Amino acid sequence: MKKFYLLLVCTLIWLNSFSQGTISLDTIIPFKKDMINFNLFDTLNIVSYSEPQLLNSLYFTINNERVDTLNRKLIRETVYFNKNIIFNSNLFSSFEKEEYIRFRYDISQKKLVAFDFGFNHDSGVNQFFRYKEDNYLKLFIINPITGESELFVDFFDFVEKEEVEGKIYPLASIDNVFFINRYKAIISICIQSEFEGCEGYNYFLVTNNNVLNVTKNVVLEDGLNTYKEQYSSIEFVSVDRKYIRESSRTPGGDKDRVSRLFDEDLNYISGLLDFTENKIEFGINIQEDKLENHFLISFLNNRTKVIIPYKFIPELEIALYKAYNDTILAKEEIQDLGKYELGILRNLLFAKYNYDFNAEFYQAYFNLFAFYNHPDMRKTRTKNVDNLLTDSDRKNLEIIRNLESKIEE
Repeated sequence: MKKFYLLLVCTLIWLNSFSQGTISLDTIIPFKKDMINFNLFDTLNIVSYSEPQLLNSLYFTINNERVDTLNRKLIRETVYFNKNIIFNSNLFSSFEKEEYIRFRYDISQKKLVAFDFGFNHDSGVNQFFRYKEDNYLKLFIINPITGESELFVDFFDFVEKEEVEGKIYPLASIDNVFFINRYKAIISICIQSEFEGCEGYNYFLVTNNNVLNVTKNVVLEDGLNTYKEQYSSIEFVSVDRKYIRESSRTPGGDKDRVSRLFDEDLNYISGLLDFTENKIEFGINIQEDKLENHFLISFLNNRTKVIIPYKFIPELEIALYKAYNDTILAKEEIQDLGKYELGILRNLLFAKYNYDFNAEFYQAYFNLFAFYNHPDMRKTRTKNVDNLLTDSDRKNLEIIRNLESKIEE
């Protein structure tokens, strides 16, 4: 009975935190069956679900109040813009015919509104955009409510072309887009192969109509080869929009997966710890039009699926990378980190030796990373790591605990 009341109290506190538009970063959010995504927009906690009993049916909840979407199937994650919940969906008007329609939910009017123009958004939902239908080199900024658009960049003059029977055909197309802010984007261009697919990629930084090729900043080299087939993607951007977390994949070799920290102009700063290969972004937290954190799917050590808030904090990520690689941290590097960040950094020194955490938050947090969330590692968790700590580890523990004690005072 005591456990029941404790669970009830914790649940009420958890739900109340969302109604107030706040969430602690060290929160473990239970994963419910049939969840599709989980978002917090100001004071609105919006969760999408599939309806397994009904074919292609979807519903979502706003602060736990259910909103049905009839026979509409979510095909893109839910996003928020100007008091509207926006998603693209299919409407099955009959068993024989499938009609493609897009919908948004107007929160103030509490009703679904159809629209007939398409758009995309980057993974940080920093900007909505679309391509010209017959030319995947022109990128337009779009208002997802009105459909109004304006040209952001045209790559026609920046790619190779061929002439066939008097007509000019570009040999490239836009592959991926990530907006740092409204006026700056990092865009990858697919270099078309003789057959299907891309034979390589070029990377551009576009700022206020200025187009700069930054491929040399991004593409890895091993002294002999340049990985022209390397695929680079932006994972996260810092809250101040000045730093990005990037991940690259190359075709085989020791550098198959690399995570790196760049500044907003694509200048390299540091290596970073790799996330697991199957990392899933499950939603976002936007407060006053600012992206505060992402929600990621993770697992406890018993493989229970959970949702965890993740905030990209460059200073913390650099320190984690250095500490993992047995580098002694300078006090000045981490003195501005808070209790949350220092707790993660301190426990990284044990996680790297496969420590079996009691705290579910640290289980879920470190299971986001490839070094910890590995089948062989999961089978051999241990509490006995003290004898594995290096001199650098012990020195780092001393520095971190000293800073933590000052915060507690």
